[in-house]
Amino acid sequence: MKLATVRIKKNSELHKGDKKRVSIESVVNEVNVLFESNLSHKTAVMYVRQGMINVSPQKRGPVGDFPKTAFTVLTWACATCLKPTHHRRHRMDREGVEQKLATLQLQNGQ
Repeated sequence: MKLATVRIKKNSELHKGDKKRVSIESVVNEVNVLFESNLSHKTAVMYVRQGMINVSPQKRGPVGDFPKTAFTVLTWACATCLKPTHHRRHRMDREGVEQKLATLQLQNGQ
C-alpha cells in the first residue's frame, strides 16, 4: 500500500505528456506483482486523495473505542445466555444423555 501510494503521487506530479507517466492501474498492478498482493487501484487512489501517502492501511470498522455501556450490555447478554446452558449440560447425567439421544433418534425416524 505504501509503495503504491508513493508511486501514484509521484506519477501524478509528472506532466500529462511525459512518457514516464503511466496509468494508476498499471502502477498498482506492478506493486501487486512485486509484493504478491491484491491491492485495488480504487483503494490506493482513495488513500492518495486523502493525503495518506506512505501510510499503512487503516483498520476496518468504526472509528474510535467501543462504548463501555454497549460493551457491558453485550457482555451480560452473552453471560446470561451461556450460563443456563452451561449448568444444564453439567447437571445432565449419563442416563439423561442416553435418554435425550434415544428421543432424538425416535424423532428423526432412526
